[in-house]
Amino acid sequence: KRQYDEAIQEAKQAIAYNPANYAGWYWLGEAYYHKAQYREAIPAFRKVLERNPSGAASAITLNNSYFYLGWSYFHMDSDDEAIRYFNGALERDPDYVGALQGRGMAYYRKGRFGDSKKDFDRASKFTESDDKSSLNALLRYKAFSYLGLGDADTAISLIKQAKAASDYDTSGDLARVYYASGDKEKALQALGGRIDVSIKDYKKGALNGAEIDAVQEGGAGEAAGLLKGDVVVQFN
Repeated sequence: KRQYDEAIQEAKQAIAYNPANYAGWYWLGEAYYHKAQYREAIPAFRKVLERNPSGAASAITLNNSYFYLGWSYFHMDSDDEAIRYFNGALERDPDYVGALQGRGMAYYRKGRFGDSKKDFDRASKFTESDDKSSLNALLRYKAFSYLGLGDADTAISLIKQAKAASDYDTSGDLARVYYASGDKEKALQALGGRIDVSIKDYKKGALNGAEIDAVQEGGAGEAAGLLKGDVVVQFN
């Protein structure tokens, strides 16, 4: 945290000396971003876009500004704006894995499961097999996109691949897929036979399912990573 505070002060000094210094605006935005101060990061990155720097090194800074704007808006639940800026990054670099992943997640939240699947499929092609954390995340994102398209079998297969790819405990994800596909017995089995949670009905638009109202401490649900407020959905 301290290093980002210092970076913010140094970037502000550089900008005060030369407001046209796009690098100063970029580092100001990145420091704010890593402090999760997304509202402050956005105008800084927009300043970089306004200056539209040229040259190889400057082009990287410009593209990264689109990338961070996309993620800033995503974290603020502004999916349309997130998609807009991820598109900007991908127009300049169609293989930008982080932008593909971010746009895929924004598409997923908007219920555009076919588009999210395409982005996650493409991102997977450029993710090294030894990058276990990224590979695990992409496989899980793809799984829920397939589930949204009504293909529970592929979703289950992908969740199992995610488990094989890393040490991540996917039992909670697997239980959600089984539950959403209507197989409550297998959902229970995925969590070791006991959920140890209480639930209430959930409905929002085309989504139906159950919202976790409480999780018993020390139970299988807690071990699987289930939290109060989590939603297990069926897609209508």
